[in-house]
Amino acid sequence: MNVNLYNKKNNKQKGATLLELLLYIGIITVVLSISGTLSMNVLFGKARAAAFEEVSANARISFHLITTKINNAGSIDITLGEASSTIELGMSNSLQDPTVFGVEDGMLWQREGVSEKVFLTTDNVEITDIEFQNVSFTETSYTIRVRMTIESDIIHPRGDQKVSKVFYTTIYKEG
Repeated sequence: MNVNLYNKKNNKQKGATLLELLLYIGIITVVLSISGTLSMNVLFGKARAAAFEEVSANARISFHLITTKINNAGSIDITLGEASSTIELGMSNSLQDPTVFGVEDGMLWQREGVSEKVFLTTDNVEITDIEFQNVSFTETSYTIRVRMTIESDIIHPRGDQKVSKVFYTTIYKEG
């Protein structure tokens, strides 16, 4: 009688081989690196979107204030065809006359009469260029084109980057 001391059920190995273990570690490494890269891109995208929103909000507010003051001005001191980095408006209210807009240290400012300059943009953005240009066809009306370049920094682990956008508006006022 031949007795088999080993049962086939007990002969199977339990656990994983070294090759299987290395394969699992490789798959986990690939999955973690892809998810890390995707999450960094999402965070960077949110920071970039926030910077664009900050730039756009400052442009909207600045253009609204400039447009309102130009429309309320009695006179505009800018020569036909000339471009300038500042604009002086003659106002009917003596406390506001003259009203001047310009840029200093990367911030848009407004000065009414003899009062101090009031900065209109936030510290989070920088006005790198502004131009007021009289593009009127006649001397009885004013058409003022305003071009403004605004930048904002994005802080990112791969290095800081700038978001820069150029904005234009044209303001028409009967003289």
